[in-house]
Amino acid sequence: MNDRPPLGFWLLIRLLALVAAGKAILYDTLDPDCFWHLRVAAQLEHDGIGPIVDHLSFASSKEPWTPYSWLAELAMKSIWDHGGYRAAVATQAAMQAGIVLLFALSCLQLQAGQPRYLSTILATAAGEYLALPYLSFRPVTAALLILVFCTCLILRDRRLNENSKSIWWIIPLTALLTDIHLFSFFIPLVFVAMFLGAWYECSQPSMKRYAALTFATTIAFLATPMLPGLLRTLFFYSRKDQ
Repeated sequence: MNDRPPLGFWLLIRLLALVAAGKAILYDTLDPDCFWHLRVAAQLEHDGIGPIVDHLSFASSKEPWTPYSWLAELAMKSIWDHGGYRAAVATQAAMQAGIVLLFALSCLQLQAGQPRYLSTILATAAGEYLALPYLSFRPVTAALLILVFCTCLILRDRRLNENSKSIWWIIPLTALLTDIHLFSFFIPLVFVAMFLGAWYECSQPSMKRYAALTFATTIAFLATPMLPGLLRTLFFYSRKDQ
């Protein structure tokens, strides 16, 4: 991919990103889940970082539970405290626009030889159409933004024949993501799959690279003060979807 995308391509991609941002501003209402996260953040500030027994309601469970999205919840509360509703909507709009832009960049990284800009625009629009109903001002939106960015870095590394130094940024991003959402476990799993692919192809340099990335991202995934509860929650959701 040596050709620079034409101006018209970027104008259309920015228009799609503007549509994603505009949905948050013009049509969405805040997800009720948002206010629960804000209350959890308030209790974390009061009780400290760790498992909590919430007092949101007289009907709340008296068993301690792990707020595995603690860092995102504290960030949400900080945004709300400093800018209120407008800041929350602006943050949601920025994250949704960022996800759409990263969709387009990821599609571009997949192309070798002659770029297919129309295909990239259509794929980005399709991804946006499928994703937008599920995005709101809550931790999972920030998690998806980081995951799409990591995807873009992996695809860029593949396009550059596994010679990109930027792929190592995925390690600190995994450490950040593990305090935002459970979805962080996908990153080590992706590198495990890539290691197995390199092993199947008998590619020694790739095996070493993906083994190192698997090990480093696994350590990053485990680098959270909520680790015991995080693992219990992962095991629970693997057995029950509720």
